[in-house]
Parts: sequence; C-alpha cells; structure tokens
Amino acid sequence: MKRFWVWAATSALGSVFATPAVAGDNPLYQPSPAWVAPARPIDASALTAESPLYPIFDTQERLDNGTVWSYRNIVTRMATPEVIQQAGTLSIPWQPAKGDLIIHQIEIIRGAQRIDALAGGKKFEVLRREKQLERFSIDGELTATLAVEGLQVGDLLHVVFSISRKEDVIAPAMQDAALLPAEPLPMGYVRTRLVWPETSNVKYKLLAEGGSPKVSVRNGEREVVIEGLMPKPAELPSDVPARARKLPLIEVSSFADWAAVSKTMAPHYGSANAIAPGGDLAKQVAAIRAAHSDPVERAAAALQLVQEKVRYLYNGLDKGNYLPQPVEQTWTVRYGDCKAKTLLLLAILRALDIEAEAMLAHTQIGGLVPERLPSAAAFNHVVVHATIKGKEYWLDGTTTGTRLEDLADVPSFGWGLPVRDGGATLIELPLRVPQRPTVTLALDLDQRAGIGFPTVANMTMTVRGPTAAAFGMLKSQASKDQRVESAQKLIESTVGGDVVLGAHSFAYDEATGVAEIRATGTATNLWSRENERWRFVLDKGVSGIDFDPDRARAAWQQLPVWVGNPERASYTVKLQLPDAGDGFALEGDTEVADLLANTKVDRKVDRANGIITLRDDVSDRGGEIAPDAVAATRARVALAKSRLLTVVAPETVPKRVDVVQQARKDGRFKPIVAVYSAAIANDPTEVVGYDNRANFYADVYDYAAALADLDQAIKLAPNANRYRWRAALREIVGQNAKALEDLNAAAALEPTSPATIEALGSYLARHGQGDAALALADKGIAQGGKTRPVLMARKADFLARLGKRDESLQLMDAAVAAQPGSPLLLNQRCWVKAQLNAQLETALKDCTKAIELSESSAAALDSRALVYFRLGRLDDALADLDAALSTRPDQASSIYLRGIVLSKQGKSTESKRDLAAATFMSPLVADEYQPFGIVP
Repeated sequence: MKRFWVWAATSALGSVFATPAVAGDNPLYQPSPAWVAPARPIDASALTAESPLYPIFDTQERLDNGTVWSYRNIVTRMATPEVIQQAGTLSIPWQPAKGDLIIHQIEIIRGAQRIDALAGGKKFEVLRREKQLERFSIDGELTATLAVEGLQVGDLLHVVFSISRKEDVIAPAMQDAALLPAEPLPMGYVRTRLVWPETSNVKYKLLAEGGSPKVSVRNGEREVVIEGLMPKPAELPSDVPARARKLPLIEVSSFADWAAVSKTMAPHYGSANAIAPGGDLAKQVAAIRAAHSDPVERAAAALQLVQEKVRYLYNGLDKGNYLPQPVEQTWTVRYGDCKAKTLLLLAILRALDIEAEAMLAHTQIGGLVPERLPSAAAFNHVVVHATIKGKEYWLDGTTTGTRLEDLADVPSFGWGLPVRDGGATLIELPLRVPQRPTVTLALDLDQRAGIGFPTVANMTMTVRGPTAAAFGMLKSQASKDQRVESAQKLIESTVGGDVVLGAHSFAYDEATGVAEIRATGTATNLWSRENERWRFVLDKGVSGIDFDPDRARAAWQQLPVWVGNPERASYTVKLQLPDAGDGFALEGDTEVADLLANTKVDRKVDRANGIITLRDDVSDRGGEIAPDAVAATRARVALAKSRLLTVVAPETVPKRVDVVQQARKDGRFKPIVAVYSAAIANDPTEVVGYDNRANFYADVYDYAAALADLDQAIKLAPNANRYRWRAALREIVGQNAKALEDLNAAAALEPTSPATIEALGSYLARHGQGDAALALADKGIAQGGKTRPVLMARKADFLARLGKRDESLQLMDAAVAAQPGSPLLLNQRCWVKAQLNAQLETALKDCTKAIELSESSAAALDSRALVYFRLGRLDDALADLDAALSTRPDQASSIYLRGIVLSKQGKSTESKRDLAAATFMSPLVADEYQPFGIVP
C-alpha cells in the first residue's frame, strides 16, 4: 500500500520533507528534494488588479529508476470572491497504487505576511470518488481535499506538491508528458522543466508548435526547460486530419522505439494465458469448434461470445491500466475492459488454432501516433489482430453486435502497434467500406390524398452494430415516453417536414445483432413551390453529402480535408403519387456516376403504377481529400447537389376544395385520419393528439369533427387558445351563443391577451355590438406595450365596420406611425382603405410595400387585389388573386373575392364555382365583404 505524505511549509519559499502522516502527529521538517529548481520569488507588492490570475505556474518532472516525479508550484491570485469560491478548496487527485502524493507547502501570502494554511494540525481529507463510474470505469483514484481557511480578496494562495508514479508493468521503462500552457491563459511566470540522469536513454519530443526548449547537462543530469507561455496554437479548420493537429505537450520516454513498446507488452498477452482444461470456458470453445468448421465462422462466433457474454468494465485498480486480468477470472466474473476482453478473445482464438495477436491503438487520435515518441502512453485501447486464410482482421471485444458479415470491417483507429515477443513496428489500418450497411432505411410515402395534404409516412429502419444494441436496451429498459420521443426524432430526421407520430415499435434480434424500428406518421411541408411548380426532393444519397471546406486562408490552402471514417447506408424511398402520377415528372440525376468526396452512390430509380421508387446504396470510403483536389471535389459535389433527384408536380394541380369534396366520396383521407387516431391511442390523456386531429379536420372543412376533438382537448387541458379556436369553429357552424361563451372563457383566463381582445372584439363587431368591441380594443390599447399598434389597427377595423371612416383612417395612420415599416400594419392599412373605398392610390403603395417586405405575401396580394377591384382594374385584381392562391390555395377569402371579380367580368360559371368553393371552405367568408357593399 502506497503512503500519503504531508509536507509542511516554513515561512520561507523553500519547503521541508515530512515523515508519513499519522493521525494526530505533527509533520517533521526536512529539506526539499535536491532536484527541484527554485521558482522565481513571489513579489506580492508588485501585483495589481491587472496582474495574471496565476502569477506563478511551475511544472517540473523527474524520471529516474523507473519512477516519474511530477512537481507543481502554483500561485493563484484571489482576485474576486468568485475566484475564492472556485480555487479556495484544493482538490488533488493521485493513484495510490502507483505512487505517493506529497504536499510540500500550502500558504496564504497577504502583503508581507505568509500564513501557513496547515498550521494547527490542519490536514487534507482523502476521498475516493470514482468519477467515471457512469462510464463503466473504476481506477482507484484518491483525491486529497482541503478547504483553505481565511482567504480574502487580494490574497495569493501558494500551493506546492509532488506526485510520484511508477508503472510496474513497463518498468524499468519510463514515460511522461507535460501539458504546455499557451497564450492567452492568464499566467505570469510559467516554466516546464524535465530532468533525468544523463546516463539513461530517455528522449524528449516537443509536440506543440513554437517554443524553444533549452537543453543542458549539469551534475550528471540532463535538463530540458521551456519558459513562458507557448504561442497561441494556430487556428485550424475543423475538417483537417488528426495528424495535422499538434498536441500541446512535451513528451519524454525511455523506450528506444516502437518495437521496444511491443516487446514490453507482449508477455501479458502471450500463450501462457491459456484456458483451463475442463472448465466452462473450455466447453464454450469446444462448442464453437463443433458448430463451425470454417475458421472465419469460428472467429465470428468467438467474438460474439466475448462481446455478449462479458460486459465492459474498465478496471484501473492496482496495475490494471496496463495489465489485463487473467482469462479465467474474466470469464468467471463476466466483466472486463479492453485488455481483459482482448486477452480472453486471444485465448479462445488460439484454442481454435487461429493466428492472432494483440494490437495497441488509440480510439480518438490514432492518426497522430506516428508523430509521437514511442511509449505505451500513446495508446488507450487494445484489440485483436488476426490473420485467417491470408486475410487480416481487427476484432474488438468491447463493441457489440459484430456478426460474421461484419468481421472484415476495420475499426477507424488510423495506426496500431502489434504486440509481439520479438517486437513490431506501427502498422496503418486500411480504410475499408463496411461489408453491409450500418443503417438500412425504407420509407413508404403516400401522397395519394393530393398535394397540399399530409403525407402518410411508413418508416422501417434496421440498424446493426453498437447502435443496434442501444436500441435493444431502449426497447427493454426505456420508459414509454422515452420510446415515443426516440421514434419521433427518428421519423422526423428521416422523413423531414413536420411529423405527427402514429404507431411505432422497436425490436432487437440478439442472434443477428440487428435492431428494427418501425414508425408511421403524417408529414406536412414536404413539398415546396418553385418556378410555379410544387416539388419534392426524393434524393437521399447525394443530399446527405456535404463538402464545403473552408480553405480561404493562405495558411490553410495546403491542408488536406478529412471527410470522415468509412460508412455505408442503404435507402429505399417509395412515393405514391396522386392521380396515378399523371403529369408528374422527375428532375435531377437518375444515376450518379461521379465519386463525390470519396462517396459512391449506387442509384436505381423505377416508376410504375403511380409509384416512384428510389434506391440509393451509399458507400463512403472516408479518408482524405488532397489539397490539390479540394477545388475539383467541391465543384463535383456542388454540381451533384444542384441536380438532386426531385419529383415535380404538374403545373396545374386539382383545387383543394375539389379534392376535399372527392375525398368525402372515395375515402382517400382515411389513412391520414388513421395516423392521427393511432397517435391518440398511444396516449388518450395527451391533449396534443386531439389538437392535431382537430387541426386536420378543420383543414378539410369537417368542422363538426374538429369540434368533437376540441371538446375532448378542452376537457383535458383548457386554455385560452383552445377556447378561441373552438369559438371560431362554433361560429362557423352557427353556434353563436356557445361561441361567445368560449370567447368569454378565454377572456377570463387571459383578460389582457391581444389575441383574446382581437377575437372577442371581432365577434362583437360582427354581431352588432360595435360599441362593446371598441371599448374592448380601448382597454387593450391602454395597456401599452409592443402589441399596442396591432390593437390600434384592430380597432380601426372595428371603426370601419361601424362606418366611422375618418376615425378609422386616422387611427390606422397612427398605428403605422407607431411601428413604421411593419408589413403587417402596412397591409392592414391597405385593407382598411380598400374596405372603405378611400385613399386608394396610397392604399396601393401600402400594399406594394407590404408585399416587398413580407416573407409570405399572400395576405398583402389579397388586399391589393381588393384595391384594384375598387379602382375597376379587374384584370390586375385577378392577377394578384391568382398569385396569392398559388402559394396559399386554401385562402378562402381570395377565392371568394375572385368569384366577385369574375362576376363583374360577366364570367358567371367561373364566378359561381369560386363563390361556392369559398363558402364550402369558410361558410362565413361573405361577412368579410358584405358590410362594405362588396357583393357578386
């Protein structure tokens, strides 16, 4: 058992050595270690409020006789109460199984005073806090903590300690790395000093850029010193390969080369670690041998056994960071880390007469390994490297879900070091596209209801590998809400648009290691309008490729681009079109010939019986794009993405009202309603399901059905918004008294809400209670705030309905003046002027400006059409109404006004059709126009 030492401070800068601490004993003073070089003296009087937070940050490392000593001398300025809060409780971790923590000095410097923070028998409290336990890791680390008493703003806290560390597994070899502070850290005097006997074979390497190590030899010791902060690291784009990045370290190692590292680790993974005859593990091996004659199949079965029957747990206790636990122990306890699992797999493979060895790797920065000094510290992982029938395999027992079909897949470690008795050099792992897709996605999109209506989406996703196992845990261990949330995110990410989730399920097959996720939903906003046509991007393979590296800076132009690790995915999308697909066309690439940023897309497109089917098999080779190929690669990807496979609707699609009326005969909306009903069935107490179905019913003008769902929603979660919504629907179906009840209920919940004031006021104005509407608007205006101009505009509308022309126009001008440039208010002023048939020339200007400023111009186009109608410019009015309806085909007011315009032009048949359609969609639409004498 290693010891915890305490060194006590003297009043001088130097420190003295103490014997092992015993409860109640006082420290014994002895000289400090001779190898420590004194730091610059602390001149507290020279420090100001602008001085660095860390006036002294001194790091010294000594390597000797297999032991590494790390010495820290740190002074922290208590600049603020917040700094005292953070820095005033010391917390120093160390590994007791490998060495000692030695506290040299803890003192407070206050002007000329030096206050011993350990006086009076104060001691550190030692805690064991396994900080990585939630990541299945235990290492036995201890933490010494001390709340320093009496700290005040302006004090300096001076802390000096050492930690020794000896890695018995690699002894007598030594290795170490010191982190080099860099600009702009708030540090004053900074020094990093490395020391070792001149006769030892220790070497150093500066990995960081900049800095000038000073090397000297004195008294038989070699010394490397870096003083001052390192230059601020050069900024690099995020997409450079790992080898292009510089670690902010200086490394030291006594290993002669990589072969020496390999030799050192070899005894721990050798054939001596065999399986005990006659035991349970031996029986497992015998079962594999009996079940499979092919060595590749045996290897796959062995890997599956290790992955699934032994859980992962990192054990860093004692020598566990480098030393694997014995094979039989791992099988007995059924847990182990990468070392234990690798040793277990090696033993099984060797028992099956398969050539295999351990290989060291780094899971995050493997690409940097060749740039580093040879040492065991260059790695954080170990796997099996096997050769079967002349082919190399890399087998990782710590991952999950690997099957025979995946055995030849190569982990993305960059470089690895085989562990051999005779030593080995680094090998570069090949970049190899996975043998089968990690994700296979099948989407069945049913658009037969028509453009502008929800798309019914059926998603089936199969996943393999570690992600599949995670889905298996989700199925068995997650709550219902967590499963719903996961299914929602998956279908949204794969389908796009706004998705309402219906039925869904998760399944995991342990035999194949494959998870299957099924989900059904309705999606809206999948189609966009461009160049007067509705379009849907069918593409999956090319749309997922992004290559736009930033190489604008001259210093970056010779940097390669890392496009990621190899991946493979497969997508099948079936799109069922309305009207058997008549008039629908395909634009974009039906074949993808080019290699796009190291990604190959094998594409097949079929079309039959109103269904377009896309199959994209995407093979991403990963790796780098050379600097001289970046421009051409960017151009190829940009060209391909400008030609995404897209379904284009006919120039003229059936009118919404016609589709709805036909749907009531042929039932084409039933699949959509079924999804909304399934969402409600998932949780009948969740109000959103009723909201969604009510919204759909209202969109297809089934107001009675919408009301039924809103009734249930209000029972579950009454709020002002739902009351206002139900009031509008009740008014449409002629339930005026109940509509007023709902509006009063909304006002009771939100008496000052602008939305409630507008809804209730509009109702009162429409039903002959104009004075009450004005009083309500005045109440809202008196509240002030950001909504005041909008409420002023609403009152102007009420005044217009009451025939108070001049008051209405004056108030509308005041509203616009209060919020100039608002497209909403400009449109409202244009509309009020058109209603009143007043100031029509300035009304045109208001509407035109609102159109220019609006993201969605349909409302302003509708208002300008009414101005043109008032001016007798009927053709212009029709043009604006058609433009508004091209983006908002469900805008009943525009359809109704177009019917009036057509009537004035003598086009009776077309006029009656539009008037009937608008009234079907919105039974109260005529009330917007009749009070102002605007009638067919």
